[in-house]
Amino acid sequence: MHSNPGPSPGVPGNTGRQWEVDGGVTDTHLRLLPPGWEPTRSALQRLSRVISAVPRVHAPADPHWWHIALEVRPGGLTTAPVPLPGGDDLRLVLDVVGSEVRLETGHGVTKRIPISPGDGAASIATQVFDGAAELGLSGPYDDAHSVDKAPATIDPDHATAFWDLLGEVDALLRRRRDALPGTPGPVRLWPHGFDVSFEWFGSKRDAAGDPAQLNFGWYPAGDAYFYSNPWPFDDRLIGSPLPSGAEWHT
Repeated sequence: MHSNPGPSPGVPGNTGRQWEVDGGVTDTHLRLLPPGWEPTRSALQRLSRVISAVPRVHAPADPHWWHIALEVRPGGLTTAPVPLPGGDDLRLVLDVVGSEVRLETGHGVTKRIPISPGDGAASIATQVFDGAAELGLSGPYDDAHSVDKAPATIDPDHATAFWDLLGEVDALLRRRRDALPGTPGPVRLWPHGFDVSFEWFGSKRDAAGDPAQLNFGWYPAGDAYFYSNPWPFDDRLIGSPLPSGAEWHT
């Protein structure tokens, strides 16, 4: 299921709708993404995959894969902490507005990697992995990054517009999360899909013994939308009444 009341004319992935949060107690008007921002979105997604490659290999594995997801922080999209030899931690940051990747430890920034026009994800990946190696972390990492030589084209205005909107969406999802009973998961951006979401776990179990869950999130590509999907999916849900503006997408 996703909630997508329709884009504003000429503005892909946006809506002028007033979204209701916390059962209608709080109303939020979301900013608009600029038309033609897809090259910037694609570049940011590819770079988010680069920085998440380091915790994928070196961070303590989480059963929900939260160790490879990114947190929306004031300085940028930030990885989970990666333990370093000697007891410190490394975080990798994709600074969306500043157009750079940073490697940060408890002692501060150890490496800055500017994202220049024409740079490919492979070039950035090489510098990221070299910086991690200097701190005592070696691969191997995902080979896909080494062959991604397409330019990471980032329009500064488009990146800023996305970052401003992402901050609002992140705050909205956190308010929704905090209003739920139980212990929902953290709000995180997932590099493989470039959506931001969280999980709400139930008491039922699937065939593998994992807890059933509802995912709540926002996807910014194409005709952007908020979504909610249950796992495992029950086909009997299809056709059930939905809130105004929502539709089934299976």
